Amino acid sequence: MIDVETRFVRKGQDLHLVVPPTDGADSSSRSEKSLVKAIARAVTWYDDLVAGRASSMREIATTEGVSERYVAQLLPLAFLKPELVEGCLDGAIDLPIRGSDLARGLPIPCEWRQQSTRFTGN
Repeated sequence: MIDVETRFVRKGQDLHLVVPPTDGADSSSRSEKSLVKAIARAVTWYDDLVAGRASSMREIATTEGVSERYVAQLLPLAFLKPELVEGCLDGAIDLPIRGSDLARGLPIPCEWRQQSTRFTGN
């Protein structure tokens, strides 16, 4: 028999089963996973707005059980250069973007060339 510590967390109307990371998990791995999740949410939310599945950031926030400000902070991630996102997903690029950066309103350049320069130095 295997024993695993778990807990339930309510997010909006959903109930999630949460398994904490093992003692060997490092914080950079957790922050990378958080960034990937934030990018995925931003892209999904942007697609919902464009496709008309959501009419506003307020509607998304209500549906997701988060604040409208949080939605607004994450949406710019939907416009990251695709190669940066792929590199982040593959673990080849460690994007220096953290939740605290987004909360402070980290400006993400619109032009992909500027994004590359800013986030990878290339």
